[in-house]
Amino acid sequence: MLLRRFWTILLLAALALAVQPARAEPSTLIAGAEEVIVRADAQGHERHFDAAIDLLTRALQQYPTYGRLYLSLAFWQEMSGVYAAKSYSGDLDTRRAEFRERLSQNPDIVRDLFDTLGLATTYAIDEQAEVMRRIRDITATDFPVELGEYGPLALPGDPTPFDYTLTDPQLDSRARRTYMGMITTRPIPAPRRFQVDPKYRDNAYRRLLLVYDYDQEVARWYLRFRVIWQSVPGKEEERAELAQQIGRLYAQLAGLARTYTLTYAKECPRPRFTTDGVINVWLSERGEPGGEAVDDNIYFYQVGTPRTATEWVRQLAHEYGHQILPVVGGFEQPEWASNGRMGERLFMHWLLANPQPAHEAHPWLRAWNPEEVREARIIRPLRLFAAQGPEALLQQRGTDARAMEAFVGMALYLELARGSVELSRGNKLLSRVLNSITTPSLEGDGGFMRALERWEITYQDTTLQQPVMVYRLAGLPHDLPIWVYLNVGSWRGEFDTLGGKLPAVTVEVDGKPCAPAGDSAFATGPLSLGWHRLTIKQSGDKPGAISTLRLIRLPDEVAAPKP
Repeated sequence: MLLRRFWTILLLAALALAVQPARAEPSTLIAGAEEVIVRADAQGHERHFDAAIDLLTRALQQYPTYGRLYLSLAFWQEMSGVYAAKSYSGDLDTRRAEFRERLSQNPDIVRDLFDTLGLATTYAIDEQAEVMRRIRDITATDFPVELGEYGPLALPGDPTPFDYTLTDPQLDSRARRTYMGMITTRPIPAPRRFQVDPKYRDNAYRRLLLVYDYDQEVARWYLRFRVIWQSVPGKEEERAELAQQIGRLYAQLAGLARTYTLTYAKECPRPRFTTDGVINVWLSERGEPGGEAVDDNIYFYQVGTPRTATEWVRQLAHEYGHQILPVVGGFEQPEWASNGRMGERLFMHWLLANPQPAHEAHPWLRAWNPEEVREARIIRPLRLFAAQGPEALLQQRGTDARAMEAFVGMALYLELARGSVELSRGNKLLSRVLNSITTPSLEGDGGFMRALERWEITYQDTTLQQPVMVYRLAGLPHDLPIWVYLNVGSWRGEFDTLGGKLPAVTVEVDGKPCAPAGDSAFATGPLSLGWHRLTIKQSGDKPGAISTLRLIRLPDEVAAPKP
């Protein structure tokens, strides 16, 4: 529905504009438009580019189907970019070629240029051949990183929008909506700069597609990924289809990263090593099946070797995690940094939390088994972390694969229990912690644990009358211990349910029973600053009815009841 609406709006706009010139005789129209072109050329030759552009832009409101106006406007928009780059040297043709090779370095100018060319593809019927030739020339070596509302119409490769909907009830209501991406559905011949990969210098890459992400707040498209693949005789359609699937899933992962980290499209978590915010994804025929992140590139090796749907999702999420998640490192196995493994599990959790209708879902997400993924990729590391707790991570300081899995389990715990926007002041806790670390380590002053503890104390500011900490329990196994970092003092706990009556509950803190404090509530004795283990035991045949736990710090003068 959203896609049809998008293109319908464009069509209606085209029809509304197209009827206007009928009020003038053709000879009058041509004479008036040509006079504007002459005046604009005079301004442009004096390098008064803004004046030339303004003349032509206003003229198009009067003559919206006169093709030469679009061509003239596009020319002077391009010249404004050529002369705006102070570092360029040489004759005009050389400078123009350099501008076209560096479209990503001039996003504002290029956005307007492609909007003009996009409108021309719809309205300038008399100059279509020249318009398409201009587009081919300009996109021969690079592609714009920002596009306006009409810019997609000037892209090669048959760009096609697609949408996906986020429905996670724990998201802010403003975030629960339909998002849009766009992918070029016909393979584009790879420009020279993308025919050789930067690590291995393989020179067999011949095809490319582009993946854009739409920011509806500012009506702009942002280039997020270039997917580039090698020519394989007899496998052209198969590789093009694989590139499509990778591009579409990466667009969805980028949307999830943006939404769950409290940023918007232009502020989509920026890959650490890119200069233009775009990741190049290389589909290689070499090596062993797997993936690797190298600077602003992601490689997938031996792409012709079959993988399961779950394995493809895991590999894409793993390498994207290396690109956008801050590093917590120091492990020896399976690799030094944990952000790849963390990316796997977080993105899988977010995908599971936002299921799509079967007819709209990505083919790999239709093919995987959600319960198996949840149990193996989410619950297993959660249980590993919960069995030992946060302090054991520091005390044992393991560096093997099990230690990394326990740390990733802690990250999942923080996201599931403390990631809700609507429930607590601690919303987006994991994201804020990761973006606060200054040292890529688990411990130390700039490490993960110290950053986490600082945020927790910030939320529990003792100058507040009664700080309230909220924990979401519905997404956790009902028998999982709850780990909480609390300030000094006594705390009152209150439970909410998913509906119906709360079963009888007993609570222990650090192995000591807590006293009841009214219906669905309990109270702790005085606690020291630090991590505490809450064990919640429910009676009855239907455990798991608890949805949230609120911990409220009692004023110092209020004595907690004895158990």
